[in-house]
Amino acid sequence: MFRKFVRAVLVHPVYVRVVKALIRSSVIHEKSEKYRRDVVNAIEAYKFEQEELAGATAFQTYAELVDASVSRADPTLPTWVELGVMTGTSTRHLAASAKAFGRTVTIHGFDSFEGLPEDWHARAKKGAFAIKAPVFSEPNIVIHNGWFDQTLAPFAATNPGQIGLFHVDSDLYSSAKTGFETLAEFIRPGTVILFDEYWNYPEYRDHEYKAFKEFLASSGLGFEYVGYYRDHMQLAVLITKGD
Repeated sequence: MFRKFVRAVLVHPVYVRVVKALIRSSVIHEKSEKYRRDVVNAIEAYKFEQEELAGATAFQTYAELVDASVSRADPTLPTWVELGVMTGTSTRHLAASAKAFGRTVTIHGFDSFEGLPEDWHARAKKGAFAIKAPVFSEPNIVIHNGWFDQTLAPFAATNPGQIGLFHVDSDLYSSAKTGFETLAEFIRPGTVILFDEYWNYPEYRDHEYKAFKEFLASSGLGFEYVGYYRDHMQLAVLITKGD
């Protein structure tokens, strides 16, 4: 709520100066470092929206963003990949949305279920998010249990064809990088990529965002925005031919 308030007042440059002054003041710092971090992040998120997301669709819920991503997925590309399954909530949502849009797909979910392989940030250390692997009743969901660097290469060796929808929920730069590098030949114009932690948190430029920018630089491909969820970290793009 505090971050929403700060972002709401940033529409006027006077407020920007006031908020920056608050950041430097002891009022916020002494009360809570979390408040200070939230203010800094709110300013950065506002700048990101203005500079990089101008004209992109801002969705009110995550579910709307998922459905928009599925609607843009090419119906002739039945291979979908999810990096990071955890509880399986998003996996099931993707499957349900695909069915609603008449997409016949197989969702390949990759996860070790042992938590983060390394620290993500100060609030999510190595081992965070460890969980018992969920059980799926959906016949079109296939789980590949293990670390990405052990499971993605064998999958790629089966030549699955172009990926129709790529859900990147890896959190970490290293994990996203492994995904993009291993599956690069299957990510082509027409692939939709849905990111779970692309922006709107203090360390975003060091993780999924960074891995994607490196992929674009190495592949020469381009992208256009499908949209983003303004109150969290999710964002989706459609891969296009490069300039």
